[in-house]
Amino acid sequence: MPKLRLKGLERWYLLLCTIIFVTLSSSILYQYITTQELYAILESSDDHTHGQNSLFANVGKRVTVTSRIKTTPTDTQCTHWSCLDSYKCVEDGLGKISIYVYDVNKYVDTKDTELLPSPSKEFVQILWAIVNSRYAVESPESACILVPSVDLLNRESFSSDNAARVLASLPYWNNGTNHLIFNMITAAAPNYVPALNFAHGKAVVTGSGFTQRSYRRTFDISVPMFNPHQSDEDFKHCNNPNRQFFLLAAQQVYFQSIYDQLIDLQSQRSDVLVLLTSCSDAQRQSVNGMARCDGTTGKAFSYPAVLTDAKFCIITREQQLANTYLHDILRAGCVPVISIDTYIMPFSEILDWKRAAIFINEHRLDETLKILLKAYDDGNYYKQLQDQGRFYYENYFSSITKITWTTLDILNDRILPYRAKPYEHWNRPLMPNRPNNPFFVPLIPSQKPGFTAVVLTYDRFELMKQVVENVAWCKHVAKIIIIWNNPELEPPSDSQWPAVSVPTKVCVLQSFFPRVILICLYREPQPQNPINRKHQPKRTQLETPKPPQIIALLSFNLVRKDIIGSIVICW
Repeated sequence: MPKLRLKGLERWYLLLCTIIFVTLSSSILYQYITTQELYAILESSDDHTHGQNSLFANVGKRVTVTSRIKTTPTDTQCTHWSCLDSYKCVEDGLGKISIYVYDVNKYVDTKDTELLPSPSKEFVQILWAIVNSRYAVESPESACILVPSVDLLNRESFSSDNAARVLASLPYWNNGTNHLIFNMITAAAPNYVPALNFAHGKAVVTGSGFTQRSYRRTFDISVPMFNPHQSDEDFKHCNNPNRQFFLLAAQQVYFQSIYDQLIDLQSQRSDVLVLLTSCSDAQRQSVNGMARCDGTTGKAFSYPAVLTDAKFCIITREQQLANTYLHDILRAGCVPVISIDTYIMPFSEILDWKRAAIFINEHRLDETLKILLKAYDDGNYYKQLQDQGRFYYENYFSSITKITWTTLDILNDRILPYRAKPYEHWNRPLMPNRPNNPFFVPLIPSQKPGFTAVVLTYDRFELMKQVVENVAWCKHVAKIIIIWNNPELEPPSDSQWPAVSVPTKVCVLQSFFPRVILICLYREPQPQNPINRKHQPKRTQLETPKPPQIIALLSFNLVRKDIIGSIVICW
């Protein structure tokens, strides 16, 4: 098959068409609504509750923002420890963060001209999910996180200067400290910089399309790009066991170099790779709704329904990284193949994406077929990838509400790590039918940074429960190992031990050392990515304290409550 090459004027024409298409496709997502439509959405919402109506009580109220408002430049070096005031989140003793949502107002300048459009339907759903979450509070003074009711989901739809002025005018803005901004389409034409390029101070950004350069680790939150135009009819065959296509590429636009490589792969194995792209007007008429077309045969396919007929679906780099491909692929039951080296996956800090997707470096794109054929030969491995992807979609991607609540849960786990959910909660156990054995050790290292506490005990179970609870209270402890050294008495069952936020294991010894409680601390090894290491922030003592700091904290917490009389701690 001859290779498709574009030269000279044709390349410039393709680039111009690509920019126009991406701009138009962004504009139809997250469209803005009127005040009347807003009320209609609230009345028809499945999550409608009458206890949170105050949020929308002032819809239509006009708030004047003067040009004298001083905006806050974005702090690109923010980390969880440098820009977030977490002490405000723990002083109320609720054991969870508290979130306040500003009233929905219309912001105008001194000439009564609106500075920002009305909120989109999707943004209203986000606000509604927050005020109906377990974290919502009605007083800004009692909240540790504040959410502006300013729709910044689509970067194409608002002025950067106006957005910065409106945020800076908020009564509790404080340079953006402890504020949470929601965004979906981060980049804007013509440069498509994958970052919110307007002044938002120290606010946490929840967005799609982050790269390693734009993502502030431990601070921003990467979320999936939700597709508001999907329909159940498109995915009625998502459980199709007999999929026709082995590997499907179904993007509308590609970088020319990537497209050339895919053409080369298709020329080698046209029976394995199906390469689809945008359609002409004549081709699109044969398909209802959105379409993708085969550049070789000209055949048109309905999108995203065509994804339900593929085993693997590849996503490659394009100018606008914030797109719905991953969302559509997971819903279709196709296994995603990611070939974007610097892309930050949605909810990457809690989801183990290697269990649901295959990652191929961009410079190894020509080896894609060989890698996938080898993976598919292990039928069990392919089924595990597919099942895990479906689990992620159903629990974290399937609605605006689930995306929002997952975001809040991640923020809660960051601020209150001693309450954090374990790996198995987010990703399902690696071995769901494993035996209930106190000697069983997880197959993966702890994902939480910190220390392992080894506690020696003999018989005093009630005292031991208090010790475990107080050790787990320390946010720098990642795991607890209890050594039961009474040869004449079996340790209590797992159900009798206190429920704590860190993994706890019981081991039995045949020695006898009853009078002193021994706590040994071991540093948890943290997995490092050598490619990304240069982008990681320098650690400080606040992030990972030294063992003596942990010892002092544990000793004070145990002894002050008269739980023990003597304690030996080693590290």
